[in-house]
Formats: sequence, C-alpha cells, structure tokens
Amino acid sequence: MLSPRRCHAERSGWHCCIDRATPPGRATEGPGDRQPIAAPGERVASRAGKAGYERILGPGTGLAIAIPQFAGQNGKGYDARVMQDARNAATGEEGYFSDTLTYFTGNCALMPGVVLSPGVVCTATGAPSSFTITTTHPQATRPCTWTSNASPNLSCS
Repeated sequence: MLSPRRCHAERSGWHCCIDRATPPGRATEGPGDRQPIAAPGERVASRAGKAGYERILGPGTGLAIAIPQFAGQNGKGYDARVMQDARNAATGEEGYFSDTLTYFTGNCALMPGVVLSPGVVCTATGAPSSFTITTTHPQATRPCTWTSNASPNLSCS
C-alpha cells in the first residue's frame, strides 16, 4: 500500500513528503487545497487548467509575454562561446610559445591543441614578447580580444 503524501510550496516548487499520520485519501497538494494526490495510473483533474494571467488576459498571452524576455538570450550564448574560445586560444598560444619560443600568428584553428566552437572566427597575432587573440561569431553581439600584456587580458566590446 502506498503511503499518502503531503505537499508544500518551496523556493524550487512543490515538495511532496511521506506523511504517515494522514489517513489514506486525505493527502493534500498545497495550503488550502484538499484535492487528493493520484495513485499510480490514476489522473486527478486540475481545478483551473490555466495560469492566472491566462484567466484574466486570455489564452496565448503567456507566449506573448515570454518571447520578448528570451529574445536576447541567444546572442548571450554566442558571446559566451566567443569569450571561452579566446581564453582557450590564449592557453594554446602559451603552449605554442613553450615549444617554439615564438608566438603563433594566423588562424587559431591551425594552432596545435586549439579547437574552436562552430562558427567562431579566431585570429592570433604574435609579437616577440606578446600576443593578441581576436574572436568573433556572426551571431554574437560583440567580438572579444585577449591581449597578453594588458590587464585585464580579455576585453569584449
């Protein structure tokens, strides 16, 4: 026999726990809600079926609210790729210097041990005592430059 559960709201959502003191069929889902939790294989109909704003503003409103909020998130992901590839290429450049005592100049993808994210364009410019790595992506909102003799080394603008 399954033990009834009592659920309560927490920061991460609803949390259900076993409650041996609650008689079977009396487990609750939330404060003031006496709807029983379904046993395996059963379904319990929801009370409302719609989010609060949908009851007030109408169906489809949630999508209209969510799209503008997340439209800028795509570019941020490409920005993170560009930043990480600049860091990785700088590490590869230091490794190249330790092997050859010169800094690499050219396409970073040709540098030993450097693997770029898809679509990222990376250029290394070596000088006798320093180097510069520049990374871009067509969908990123900004390019990044790693300069070995500057502080901070990584600059994205």
